[in-house]
Amino acid sequence: MTSAALRVVLFREGDLWIAQGLEHDVGVQAENLRELMRRLAMALVEEGDRLTTLPPAPDYFQALWTYRAGDFTPACEAPALAYGIVA
Repeated sequence: MTSAALRVVLFREGDLWIAQGLEHDVGVQAENLRELMRRLAMALVEEGDRLTTLPPAPDYFQALWTYRAGDFTPACEAPALAYGIVA
């Protein structure tokens, strides 16, 4: 699977930003979006070939994508993925 096929929902939980992959259950958290994108890139590299063996994210996160506020394009360097932001 190519990285472009991975959708990621972004949302706030308290003081943290969360990025959760949908096709594969990979998630990271950080205090700001720039750090969040850095951690997401690191997690995807770390998983490497194992990424395809990870199950999809739980239904809760799939629903967040369905009801997202809109698409998001990070202003900082980030993996080339489809991002949706949840309000």
